[in-house]
Amino acid sequence: MIIPYRLETTYTRLPIMNSVLIAVTSVFFFFILFDVIPIDVVMAMILKEWDLGQMLGCLFLHGGLFHLIGNMLFLWIFGSAVCALVGNWQYGVLYLFLGIVASASHLTFSEGSAIGASGAINGVVGMSLVLFPVNKLNCIYFFSMPFMGIFWRFGKFTVKAYWMILLWLVYDILGAVFGGGNIGYWAHLGGFGGGMLVGYCLLLFNLVETYDPTLIEVLTGKAVERDTYDMDELAALASRKKKRENVLIEGDPVLDSLLQPDASLYPAEPVKELLPCLRVLRTATREKDVYVYFVNEGDTISNVALQCRDSISVEINPTTLASKSPGWMRLNNIEAGVLQDLSLSISYEWGEGKRTSKPLKYDGSVRKFQIAE
Repeated sequence: MIIPYRLETTYTRLPIMNSVLIAVTSVFFFFILFDVIPIDVVMAMILKEWDLGQMLGCLFLHGGLFHLIGNMLFLWIFGSAVCALVGNWQYGVLYLFLGIVASASHLTFSEGSAIGASGAINGVVGMSLVLFPVNKLNCIYFFSMPFMGIFWRFGKFTVKAYWMILLWLVYDILGAVFGGGNIGYWAHLGGFGGGMLVGYCLLLFNLVETYDPTLIEVLTGKAVERDTYDMDELAALASRKKKRENVLIEGDPVLDSLLQPDASLYPAEPVKELLPCLRVLRTATREKDVYVYFVNEGDTISNVALQCRDSISVEINPTTLASKSPGWMRLNNIEAGVLQDLSLSISYEWGEGKRTSKPLKYDGSVRKFQIAE
C-alpha cells in the first residue's frame, strides 16, 4: 500500500478553509456515530436523486472511520496546497462546486446511492495536477507477503506528483470500466475532470498567481523546476557544496614539497569576486506583500541581507544561496508591476570570510536581479 503524506510547495497564505472543511466533515461523522444527528436527517443527505441537498450533503457522510481518515488525508495534502493558492473563500466555493459535479457524474453514469467526499476531493486532486504537476509528493509504503516470508516491510520515497495522480486516475478508469469494490468511480472521474477544467480556467484567465511549474508550462516546455522547497535543506546543500569546494587533497608531505612551485616566480592571481544573479521565476501578491521566487544563477554566497528604500521592507530566504538553488524574497508596500524601478542593496559573505555590499538592480528584459555596474 502507498500512502502520500506531503506535497511540497510554498504557501503564501494559511489554508484555513481547507482545515475548516476537514473539521466540519470529521465532526459530522462523529455526531452521526453517537446519534447526535437524527437518522432521518442523515437519510435525507444520501445521494439518490437529483436533489441539491443530497448532492452536497453526501460530501459530509462516510461509511466508516477508515473511509473518513483516507479522504481527509488526501484533502489535507492536496486541498491545503490548492487552498493556499486560490484563496480561502474561493476554495470553499470551488470545493462545493466540484462536489456537485462529482455527484452529477455519479447520478448520470452509475446506479444506486452514494456517500463520501471522495468525488470532490478527486476534483481537488485534478486541480493539483494542473497547478502542481512536478512538485514533489512524499509517500510511505508498506506491504506484507507471509507466504514468501516477508512480514511488514515499509519505507519512504519521493516522486513527482503527476506520477501518483495518474496512477490513481488509471485505477479509477479501470474501476469504472470493470466495476467492483462498491466505490463511486464515476464520481471520482467526474470530480477529477471538473477539477482539471477549473484549474485550466484559473490559469487561462490569470485568476491565480502561480509560483510553481504548471501543467501548461510542462507540456509547452517552459517549466523551471525547483530542487527543493525545504529552506533548511537548501542551507545544508549550500554548506556541503562549500565544504567540497574547500577540500584540499593531502598526499605525501615530501612529494608535496618537491612539487610545490616557488611562489616568488609566480605572482598570485587576484581573487575573483563572487557575484549572485537572481533570475525571477514567479511573483505572487498577497495583500500588501509581493513574493518574488527566484533561482540564483550566479555564485554561491552566504549570510545574505537585503535593504531597500525606507518605504519598502524586504526579506530574503534562505540566507545562504548556493549556485542554481531557489529562494524567495518578500517585499512590503510595493506593487508587483514596479519591480522594474526597484533598486536594492545586497550584502553577503564569500571566499575567506569576505563581506561585500553591492547595488542590485532588476532588469525586466531578462527577468533578473543583477549587480548594478
